[in-house]
Amino acid sequence: MLASGVSGASGAASKSIIVQVNNVPMPGDVDPYVQNGSTLVALNMIRSIPGVTINWNNTSKTVTLDNNGTKSTLVAGKKETMVGDKKVTLSTSSVMKNGRVMVPLRFIADASGSQVYWDAPDRTVYVAKPTEEMLKEIQSSDISVARHGAYSLPRIAKVNVLSGKEGDSMAYIRYFPKNQSSEFFEQHMDIVNYYRIIDTHVELL
Repeated sequence: MLASGVSGASGAASKSIIVQVNNVPMPGDVDPYVQNGSTLVALNMIRSIPGVTINWNNTSKTVTLDNNGTKSTLVAGKKETMVGDKKVTLSTSSVMKNGRVMVPLRFIADASGSQVYWDAPDRTVYVAKPTEEMLKEIQSSDISVARHGAYSLPRIAKVNVLSGKEGDSMAYIRYFPKNQSSEFFEQHMDIVNYYRIIDTHVELL
């Protein structure tokens, strides 16, 4: 699933786009935006993707992304990019904005092995890539370890997340069905959300 543009998004255009990498909102001094159906984000907002090293060469205006030894490159202003050993043409090129390089999230997803989902109503981009430790945990024969891994996986929400009042200090309580680790319920006050592992992320259903 890849971030895509919003057709007729004038009503939500005033709200800033939020980028979450593995459940953590990423700060940035240049707001992400949608152009030609692609979401562009500042390079420093996605440097925390597990297993990925991202470098910027200011002389050649080139982004180099190393995903566990597989390198991909993107030159600012050009739509053609190399993802590993494959040549790919993107719908929009990277650009410089307020001193920051803005890169298409589709390139980042393809090159880093991440799953990306664009929630248009909430103007939120979810970037999900589990660590090796998380993947080992969810495959464990020890159900308590597998459940810990499930709860730790990156989350993607395609429906509204229900929550209690802001500032409420009541703890979140998790419930797993008997002998199961691939799905769970999370309760806060009188609200319950249901999550299930899909591929290598947890999805709110």
